[in-house]
Amino acid sequence: MAATLSLSPLVLATPTSTNLVNQHEPRTKTMSKDSLPIATLKNCKTLDELKQLHCQVLKRGQNRDTSYVAKVISTCVEMGTFESLKYAQKAFNVFKNDSETSGTLFMYNFLIRGYSSAGLGEEAILLYLELVGSGLFPDKFTFPFVLSACAKSLACSEGAQVHGAIVKMGFEGDVFIANSLIHFYGECGEIDYGRKVFDEMSERNVVSWTSLICGCARRDKPKEAVDLFFHMVEEGVRPNSITMVCVISACAKLQDLELSERVCAYIDESEMKVNTLMVNALVDMYMKCGAVDTVKRFLDECVDRDLVLCNTVMSNYVRLGLAREALSVLDKMLLHGPRPDRVTMLSAISASAQLGDLLCGRWCHGYVLRIGLEGFIRNGDVEKAWGIFEEMPDKDLVSWNTVLGAYLQESMFEEAIELFRVMQREGITADRVTMVAVASACAYLGVLDVAKWIYTYIKKSEIHCDMQLETAFVDMFARCGDPQSAMQVFDKMEKRDVSAWTAAIEVTTMKGNGEQAVELFNKMLKQGVKPDAVVFVGVLTACSHGGLVEQGWQLFMSMKEVHGISPQIVHYGCMVDLLGRAGLLGEALDFIKSMPMEPNDVIWGSFLAACRTHKNVDMATYAAERITEMSPEKAGRMNQCCKSEAEHEGERGS
Repeated sequence: MAATLSLSPLVLATPTSTNLVNQHEPRTKTMSKDSLPIATLKNCKTLDELKQLHCQVLKRGQNRDTSYVAKVISTCVEMGTFESLKYAQKAFNVFKNDSETSGTLFMYNFLIRGYSSAGLGEEAILLYLELVGSGLFPDKFTFPFVLSACAKSLACSEGAQVHGAIVKMGFEGDVFIANSLIHFYGECGEIDYGRKVFDEMSERNVVSWTSLICGCARRDKPKEAVDLFFHMVEEGVRPNSITMVCVISACAKLQDLELSERVCAYIDESEMKVNTLMVNALVDMYMKCGAVDTVKRFLDECVDRDLVLCNTVMSNYVRLGLAREALSVLDKMLLHGPRPDRVTMLSAISASAQLGDLLCGRWCHGYVLRIGLEGFIRNGDVEKAWGIFEEMPDKDLVSWNTVLGAYLQESMFEEAIELFRVMQREGITADRVTMVAVASACAYLGVLDVAKWIYTYIKKSEIHCDMQLETAFVDMFARCGDPQSAMQVFDKMEKRDVSAWTAAIEVTTMKGNGEQAVELFNKMLKQGVKPDAVVFVGVLTACSHGGLVEQGWQLFMSMKEVHGISPQIVHYGCMVDLLGRAGLLGEALDFIKSMPMEPNDVIWGSFLAACRTHKNVDMATYAAERITEMSPEKAGRMNQCCKSEAEHEGERGS
C-alpha cells in the first residue's frame, strides 16, 4: 500500500508514559442559552438534516466545542454511508484548523472505525499514523479497528507493526485485541502467527476459537480447522453458527465423509439451531463428499428451498457430471421457485454443454438475455481454467471476469471475493461486469462489512452503475441483512425494470412490512412496468407475512383477470400460506381443493404447519395423511408428530 507505518512514534508509546486522555466522548460544557443541545444531533435521520444542524452550530460559534464536533463525527459514522463518512472527515479537519489543536482520541477512534467498516483500510491506517504523530496514545478501542483495516486491505507488514505497538503498550492481554490479531493474521495467511497469539491467551471466548478455525479453513489448513473445532468442544466452549459454517466448509475441502458425519452428529446432539447459511454449507459438504443420495433425501424433505441452496446443489451436480440432475433442479425452481439468477443459469448452461443439448442451451441463453444478464461463463473445470489463466502472459479484464464467473459457477464465493482483492493489488480497474459478479458473491456470503466495502469501492472508483448492477446491490444488501441500505440504493435508481421492483419488494418482505410491499407493487404499475409471475410471488409472500388477507386475495385475482398471468402452483402455495397464517384453515382447505392442479407436498406441508400453529389436530392429521399418500417415507414421522400433538391436547383437556 501507499503508506508504510513508521516505527518511531510507536517506540515512544510506552505504558509508563501513556496518559490516555480523551478516551471517551467529552462531557458537555455549560452552554449558553443560544447553544444547540447535543441531543438534537441524535435526532438526525439523514445526512442533510445533520448538515443543516451543523451549519447552525458553525453560525453560533460552537465549531470549537469538542463535544459538538465529536457528536457530529460519531453520528456521521453511525449513518454508515460513503457521503456521511466524507462529511465526518471534513468536520474533523475544520475542527483541527479552527482550534489549532489535534482531535481527541474519541474522534480518531470513530473515524478509524468508520473507514475500516467501509473497507477504506488505507485511510484508516493513515489516520492511525496521524493519531500517534499528534502525541495522542491509542487505547484498547483503537487497535481492533486498525487491525480490521489492515486485514481488509491485506496490509500485513503494517498490521505486524501495530502488533508490536500493542505489545509495547501492554494491551496484548485484552481478549478483544487478541481476537482481532488472530483474525488479522488469518486474513493475511499467517496462520502460525495467529496460532501463537491464540496459544498465549489466558482467556479465550468463542470468537477466539472461531477466528482461528476460520483462518485455518480458508487458508488450506482444513484438517487443523476440524481438529481445533473438536478441541474447542472438549474445552466446553459452545460454537456459534459462524464457527459451524467454517468447520463444515473445512470438511467439504477435506472431502472426508466420516469426519463430516462427526460434525453433523455434534449439531444434532447439541440441539444447535441450524440457520440458512449452515444448511447451504451442509449440502455443499455432502455434495463435495460424494454423498449425493443424502442430499437428495434432504432436498425431498426440505420445504423451504432458498436460492443459495438450489444453486449449491446445481453447481455440485455439474461438477460431478450429473447434468440431468442439475437441470431437474432448474425445472423445479421454475415451477415452484425460487427464481433462478445468474449463478443458476451458469450451472444450467454448463449442464446443457455436458449433455450436448443445443435446444436447452439456446433456451438458457434466451432466459439470461431476458433478465438482462449480458455475459456468462461457458462450461469448464475451475482448476484447469485457473491454470490457463495463470499461464497467460497478458491478462486483460475479460480474463479476470471469466475466472470470477467460474468461481461463481462453482459456488466458490469466498474465492471470488479474494480474486477481486488480487485484481485490486494488481492494479486492474474493474468494470460493471466485474462488480455484478462480486456483488453476487457477497450476497451469497451474507457479510455486511464486505458489502459496504464493495459499495464504497464502486463510489470511489466512479464505476457506472446501470440498472442491472444497481439491482444486484439491492439484492446484496438485502441478503446481508441491511434492508435500509438496500432501499436507499433502490430509491436512487433512475430506471427500474420488473427485476428491480421485485428485489425491492423482497426487501420489504424481509422487514415484515407487507403494506409497504403492496404500495411498491402499486407504484410499479403506475409507472407502467408490466408485472411478471415472479413479482407476484414476492408481493403475495409479503401479504402472507404481513397478515394482509384481503389485499392478497385482490392481487391473486388480478393476476389472470387484469394482467393475463396464469397463477402457477407457487402462487397457490402463497395463498395457502396466507390463509393458514391468518388462521382461516377452513378457507385454506377449500382453496386447496379448488386448485386447478394437483396440490403437492409443499402445499400440504404449509397447511400442516398452519394447523399446528393454530392447534387444529383434526386438520393437521388430514394434511399429514395427504403428505403420506405422496411421500410414503414421511408417513412414520408425520403420524408420530400428529399423535404427539393429539396426546398433548388430551392432557391439556384433562
